[in-house]
Amino acid sequence: MQCRTLEINLLSAYDLQDVRKIFSMKVYATVSIARTPRTEKRTPADYHGGVNPAWNFTAKFTLAELAVEQPGVKIAIKLFCKRTLGDKPVGEVQVEVTDLYEAMSKHGGSAILSYPVVTKSVFEKEEEEKEPQLPHQGVLNIWCKFGQTEMVQPPSLMNKVLVTGVMSSLRMFFRSKMHVDFPLGTPNFTGKTIDWAPSEG
Repeated sequence: MQCRTLEINLLSAYDLQDVRKIFSMKVYATVSIARTPRTEKRTPADYHGGVNPAWNFTAKFTLAELAVEQPGVKIAIKLFCKRTLGDKPVGEVQVEVTDLYEAMSKHGGSAILSYPVVTKSVFEKEEEEKEPQLPHQGVLNIWCKFGQTEMVQPPSLMNKVLVTGVMSSLRMFFRSKMHVDFPLGTPNFTGKTIDWAPSEG
């Protein structure tokens, strides 16, 4: 499958909505492809910036080439305030992958971009996304870069079953004999995991 890597650096934000009136906000961000949980990556919380957080956090994804050729696949970046009694939404930015690719092409392959942050109401009422004017406060700054196209071969179902079975057996051995546990993740067959493909869109 023809794929392309996408590198996103979540740089900073400023003048965000203050959802914690008494204490200073500790803001972190998540970034995902098409709001798919397994693709989500998260920055550490900024404990000092308040409404002007900075992260300089890089996330990398592998996308099917179709994602940059046809509209419909979005990058979702959500901002949260870290709290002891439950994290609170601050805002969100959604950008079409095709729009990102077009912007990168105009700037020689990489660029720093800024987007208005839609306020937390977008989390509470999904239908508001269809409205032309969403409430917003603050700006998110990101750096993006697309890699060259390359072939990535998805694993066959049989390979998934065989390798997962071997990993399960190893895990049981270590737990019973050595009292050591380790997470059983998805095997990496080709050195890359395809984060978005047409069948998943």
